[in-house]
Amino acid sequence: MAVCAWAVIRADTRIVPLERCENMKENWEILQNRIPLEEAVERIYEAVKPLEETECDLEAADGTILSESYQAQYDQPPFPRSPLDGYALRGEETKGASREHPVVFPVVDQLCAGDRSNICVNPGQAVRIMTGAMIPEGANAVIRQEDTDLGEKQVSIWEEVKPYGNYCFQGEDYHAGDILVKEGTRLDYISIGILASGGKKRVKVRKIPRISLITTGNELIEPGEPMNCGKIYNTNQYLIRSRLREWGISCRTIQIADDAASVERAILSELEQSDGVITTGGVSVGEKDILNEVLPRISDRILFGGLEVKPGSPSKCAIVNGKPLLALSGNPFAAAAVLELLGRPMVSALMGSRWLECKHQTAEMERDFLKKSPQRRFLRGFYENGSVYISEGHSSGQIRSFAGCNCMIDIPKGSEALKKGEKVNIWML
Repeated sequence: MAVCAWAVIRADTRIVPLERCENMKENWEILQNRIPLEEAVERIYEAVKPLEETECDLEAADGTILSESYQAQYDQPPFPRSPLDGYALRGEETKGASREHPVVFPVVDQLCAGDRSNICVNPGQAVRIMTGAMIPEGANAVIRQEDTDLGEKQVSIWEEVKPYGNYCFQGEDYHAGDILVKEGTRLDYISIGILASGGKKRVKVRKIPRISLITTGNELIEPGEPMNCGKIYNTNQYLIRSRLREWGISCRTIQIADDAASVERAILSELEQSDGVITTGGVSVGEKDILNEVLPRISDRILFGGLEVKPGSPSKCAIVNGKPLLALSGNPFAAAAVLELLGRPMVSALMGSRWLECKHQTAEMERDFLKKSPQRRFLRGFYENGSVYISEGHSSGQIRSFAGCNCMIDIPKGSEALKKGEKVNIWML
């Protein structure tokens, strides 16, 4: 069997068929280059395909992405209705009404919400009506019950009400044929309520992704275990899993040692039961940074091998067996930052909508930041009332200084010291 030099990557002794060598060579070359963040985002959207559609009951659709637009089949409300308890009548007939000179109407019927009105209100008549009830034919206004003596057989009106006062028109919310909720909308309580108001029981949505999180490192131990020399607790597993769950994403976790064969097996195994994989650790160029060895061998296509940003510049993304793999740094803030910058687009792409992307805006620096930034850099910060405060502690391994932050500050490449009052771009979390 023919082989080539690209069949052996680093110290691996695996023999690879010739037909795969060119793909491995291309993947290896891509790994050597870092690209701008915006290009990385667009490569993810181009390469990651949305999950298939499914149909579900509206009550189970929270957090899903609608895969088709829905039109109203009926007007809402479907009939003119009363917004309050009172009396339906002709508004023009209340002109001049006051406590001293009430206008008196005979009460010819009573309507509650859900009742069908079969009468016509003639001139000089009133109908007792409750909130949500259909306004009967002939009436064009509703007087509040507080402005009456609450009479049962006849009612004294103490205030004027103009025609169409306290009157909800048929279709004033929406008309039959109007788009209720557009394709690509993430369903929340409002959009679900709108669909329910239009009578929808079942909807077509994108499946919610299942993500496997693989944390690598011989130094990692589980929280709760005794601390030993040279060990650290597995922060990233808890940090990233919690963030994914906040986004409504199902997450499996696995922790493995720094071993290329083990990492490869874990990735391939997890992709059989998940829609994508996120890894932490092993992405740089050290002896134990094994993703550079594993990814060229197993990837259909490597999207990029690094980013022109700090922190998280060694982060990578690939398509493996048709599914996305995002490889993050083992440093907690670097992992958290790139999860926001690239994990959001990956999840959004799987769901067929850009709903999760960070919102960008400008803010004024609340105090000086005197450090130069030869490379594009993201700092943790807190935004409030147009100003942004930079958190203390900027190391990619520090996590406590991220507490309470609600944004990241985007410092351009080549920036000099930033002064108080200077405008900066921020990414809201």
